[in-house]
Amino acid sequence: MDASRPLAELEHAVQAGFQAFFVTGQAGAVLHRLLERLLQHCPRLKIMVTSRVRLGVAMEWLLPVAGMPCPEPEDQEYIHDKYMNELVVGKFLRETRSRLLGIVDKLRAARNIDAVILAGTELPLVLRDRVHNGVPILDTMRIHVEAAIAEMFS
Repeated sequence: MDASRPLAELEHAVQAGFQAFFVTGQAGAVLHRLLERLLQHCPRLKIMVTSRVRLGVAMEWLLPVAGMPCPEPEDQEYIHDKYMNELVVGKFLRETRSRLLGIVDKLRAARNIDAVILAGTELPLVLRDRVHNGVPILDTMRIHVEAAIAEMFS
């Protein structure tokens, strides 16, 4: 793929009047120089990026989230293993879904969680329900896309 194509498409979209873009996950870290260049040349442009690391671009706002309960280390290892070795490669197994929901139940019992945040794009493919045993399951991709669309049309 031509490396200049995404830049040309973004520049065309800005020229056509787009005022907002949404970038998620690692794409923001990869595209940070491009995003900064777009912001320099298009002062009305708004770009929302979700990332674990700061991008270091001008006008960046950092909204830290602290104090969130996390699964136990062994459950984190299980989630990471299944995410990288199954979900990312398109394998969606019932036993993985069952164990992930078991981790949700364990968090509810041990830490009285109010909701579960699915922060990986593949997780909603295996955890499709919006609620499990009374615990809301929040699909961050859906939430971000809905917010980005609402912002664009407001």
